Order: sequence, then C-alpha cells, then structure tokens
Amino acid sequence: MDYAAIVQDAGTWSALTAAEQTSLRQGIYGLLLDNPAWLNGSSTLSGFKAAQDATFVGQSEMLRKAWLQLMADIAAHQATLEPTYAALDALSNQLQQWFDAIAADPGLEASLQGQINAAIQQGEALAAQLQQAEDQFTPTVQAAVAQLLVQNAALDGTTPHTWNEKRYNEIALNWLAGTEPDATAANDLRQMAQSCLSDGGRAVLAARGLCAAWLKEYYDEGNCNSLQPRSEDSEASLEVVTSPALLIVPNPGDELVRVSLNVPMSEGEQLQVQFFNLNGQNVHTAILTSAKVDLPISVKNWPDGLYVVKVIVLNKTISKTFVVQHR
Repeated sequence: MDYAAIVQDAGTWSALTAAEQTSLRQGIYGLLLDNPAWLNGSSTLSGFKAAQDATFVGQSEMLRKAWLQLMADIAAHQATLEPTYAALDALSNQLQQWFDAIAADPGLEASLQGQINAAIQQGEALAAQLQQAEDQFTPTVQAAVAQLLVQNAALDGTTPHTWNEKRYNEIALNWLAGTEPDATAANDLRQMAQSCLSDGGRAVLAARGLCAAWLKEYYDEGNCNSLQPRSEDSEASLEVVTSPALLIVPNPGDELVRVSLNVPMSEGEQLQVQFFNLNGQNVHTAILTSAKVDLPISVKNWPDGLYVVKVIVLNKTISKTFVVQHR
C-alpha cells in the first residue's frame, strides 16, 4: 500500500471524522516505527512522522510499542522457566503412575513410599524455585507498567476519542500489574463501549472486548449504544476480590497454564473455573476440587490474546487476566 499517497490525499482525510483521522495516523505511524527503512527516500513519510512525534498520535504509538516490548519480555522470562515446569510435569506424571499402581495393588505402597516421598520433596523444591522466580520478576513488570502509566498520563485526553484511549490504557495497564478494575472503571468501559467507532476511536473495540469478558455485556461492533441485556447475575461480577487468591502461571502462557486458588474449601466442595476470551465467549470450564492442588489447563490450541479466568467463591467473583502468547 502506498502510505505516502494516503498521507498526501486530502480527500481521504476530509472524509474522516477526527477520531477516524487519529486512528489512521496511528496506524501509519506504528508501521513507520516497525519499518524505519520506509523513511529513507520518502520526504512525505519522514515529514509525516516528524509532525506526529510530539502529538497524541506519536506518543500513543510509542507507548504501544513499549507495551508490546514488555509483553515480549514477559514471554522471554516465562521461556526460561519452561525446563523447570517440564521437570515438575514429569514428577507429577510419575507420581500419578505410582498412585495408580498402588490403587490397583495396595501391597506396593510400602515399597514405593520412599520414592514417592523423595519425588514430593523434589516437586516442592521445584515449585519453590518457580515461585521465587515469579516473585523476583514481578517487581520488574510492575516497574515497567508504572513507567507506561507515566507515559499514558502525559497523553492529551482533551477530546472524547483521546480520553477513551487514555482511560482504557490506564485500566488495562493496572490490570496487567494485578489491580482489578473497580466499579468506576466498569462504568468508564461502558461509556467507551457505547461510543460510535467513528467518534470514540480505536479504544472502543478494546473496551467492548473487556465489557464482554468481564461484565458479560455485548456490543454490536457495527452500531452505537447497542447494549444487549446483561444476565441477572452480572452485577455480582462488580464485586471483585483482588487476587493473590487467584494465581495463574506462567503468564503469558504458551502450551499449559496452572491455576491455583488460595481460598478455604470444605471437603467435597467443587468450584467452577471459567475462562473467557475478550469476545465474552466461554472457551473452557473446569472443576476445582481442592485449593491445595493446582489446576493444569492446556492452552496450546487457544489463539493468542488476553483471557479472563473467573471463579465464584462465597457469592463473590474472583477474576484475573492472563495472556496466551505462542512462540
């Protein structure tokens, strides 16, 4: 596509709303950041970029690029932990084989008990290594998110579509750092989601995705103010328990993630663990029978993207986001 021609075509720009012009400029600017060689020999494109560098367009795209780099860093960190997870999986499989053998022949328990105890100790040591690695890396992520929030705070949010993007970034970045959206954030997301694309900017679709996954509210991408009725229990989702109660590792996940829940559970109690994509679709449901056992979930066939896991405990919804990113 000849982006230089688009930049120079006054007819193209005059046919667009202010929000649509900003979105198109962001798209072109982002491509120039990813393909700096395009600037060589094109005074039109180099002039366009220079003119946008200090504006909302340039600053928002620089933030987006730094955000993507953070996600890549998180993925690289998780890759270093994969051998440890593989070793833990192997131990888990071996233990299951021993337990199955004992169930079939209880007389084997005495001869296998020593090996079982040793495997359990080794597994606990590996789990401690993983937890230590996550504890050490978490401040790095939080510091990076804090810097992104500073960049976001500097964005010009004086027009409705720039306010939408600035506010959406704030909500999503804080969620990435572990702070669940509150009722005020829910209302702001609704306001964005009910905006027309032509007026609300590119944050509209992102807000609609979060509303679908988190609030179970669905909006028609082609229309404005197209809220569909929420389910009767959707209000309960506004009462959110912030987690460390709910932990998902690794995050981002590639093939397998583990869900652990630190809540009291009575004997025989079962909790339904639901996974949603940003279109609000329930992509998986699992049953947790004990808070002492991690729940392994295969995500190797899930598309890359942001997902929400929800568990209802004592009439409160515990939710947490995680990313699936295949390498």
